Amino acid sequence: MVPMWSKKWCVAATITPMTIQMIGSSESNFPQELSKFEAKTGVSVLDDITAPLGGEVTIAFDGPVLPTPRWKVIFEVYDPSTLQSTIGKLVDSFNREATQSDGSLQLAQQQIGSQTYYTLHNPKQPNFEIDYTYVDSYLIAGPDISTLSRAIRDRQAGYTLTHSQTFQALLPSDGYTNFSAIFYHNIGPVVGPLVEQIKALGTLTAQQQKSIATLQENTAPGLIYVYGEPERIVVASNTGFMGFDLGTLMTMGQGGPFPPPLFLGRAMSHPGSTQ
Repeated sequence: MVPMWSKKWCVAATITPMTIQMIGSSESNFPQELSKFEAKTGVSVLDDITAPLGGEVTIAFDGPVLPTPRWKVIFEVYDPSTLQSTIGKLVDSFNREATQSDGSLQLAQQQIGSQTYYTLHNPKQPNFEIDYTYVDSYLIAGPDISTLSRAIRDRQAGYTLTHSQTFQALLPSDGYTNFSAIFYHNIGPVVGPLVEQIKALGTLTAQQQKSIATLQENTAPGLIYVYGEPERIVVASNTGFMGFDLGTLMTMGQGGPFPPPLFLGRAMSHPGSTQ
């Protein structure tokens, strides 16, 4: 299971080495575009990007959303040196193509204690900044160094999603946890303060107040999990998301059942799934 760096909102998945081949098989011009990209950047996608990366990725939001969302992206990394060299090549390639009005990317690094942090920013876009570091065979990126250092401290102290009793209570009753992907949410602590700020404005209509009340009623923690079987992909949940069950989520915007039915097979009948 993917190591978690968040206790609020998290999407985690396992990426297989077949990803690029699958993309290539579905896009007729993919080989040509890939060749152009590699020639322009001097980066081999297979050797310089795919090979250094492991199969795990996590996207998480943990903390206040204002004024800066506390997002985190975590990749499993087998070869940090090669990946860091690749990032440098990509930055150089971008700067060669960038116009003066766009500005150039600058990649800097600093040492804080035993940890090396990298900062990617554009002087002409003061609100743009990505910070990242390597720790325990993972690359963790976020909007600022304080977010990263706090995530590292929390993980070292065991304050992680997998140790959360709230999260554990949402796991399947059969004890199966070998998921390919999960979507965990606990947005109540985030939504609550925002709602109170909106209410304080005193300009809400009756319908808006009703909508906000409904939102507050459906912010309990939840977990949706996905895993593969030989002839189907299973999607299951005991909770759904913000009052929507899996059936509603999967047909949202489609005007009917989630296509194609064969893709999921009998996934919804799996113990713990929401019909």
